[in-house]
Amino acid sequence: MRRKRAIIFEDDIVIMGLLKMFLSLRSYDCYAYREPLICPVYKDDTECSIKYPCADIMLIDFSMPKMSGTELLKIQTARKCKLTMMNKALITGYFDGLNRAELEQLGCTAFEKPIDFSRLAEWFDQCELRMDLTKPLGLVRTEKRQPCNMKISFQTGPVSSIQTGVATNCSPSGFCLKVSTSLWLHQTLTIMRSNKTQPSLPASVRWVKKLSNNSFETGLHLEGTTQ
Repeated sequence: MRRKRAIIFEDDIVIMGLLKMFLSLRSYDCYAYREPLICPVYKDDTECSIKYPCADIMLIDFSMPKMSGTELLKIQTARKCKLTMMNKALITGYFDGLNRAELEQLGCTAFEKPIDFSRLAEWFDQCELRMDLTKPLGLVRTEKRQPCNMKISFQTGPVSSIQTGVATNCSPSGFCLKVSTSLWLHQTLTIMRSNKTQPSLPASVRWVKKLSNNSFETGLHLEGTTQ
């Protein structure tokens, strides 16, 4: 049995801190962000390619930089977010400004600031009845990626020919790779080192996106690292 996981999108650091404390008391692993850049659907215009939900529960601020909570929920729905809408809640300081019919259509719960934590706890009790802690969760990125322009050589099998691509950004746990032929989701491959005395690096494909020039962009996770 794994631990429960929650994701918070909240730009008010005081409210974020209170929510993190609440989640800690309920034995959750918590990932908190001031804007929804971490969500795989934030930049892509295709369906979410992650096989499993990123979390068991999600708390989303209505008023965030660059995108409202309602906009994020609608995009997640359109792009096939794996987490059920019943386990997502919108948090707002301006209840009168919300389109209640829109929220009902989405199937999302809403909480007004200041948060009634007893009501929030009741909602968590209901959400936890829907959780299956025997099933895995998708990886969540916790560190920032840095832009780069680096040639990468790799093999897709022990006897396959060496292929090349260009890494466009990287982090300690992986990078985005542009390639001319598509890889597939969860495919494993080996990153070749320029220094042949160093061991090669195993990696796995987290997502694949087709670009307009018939090339592909692939998110690679280096095995043995956390993200």
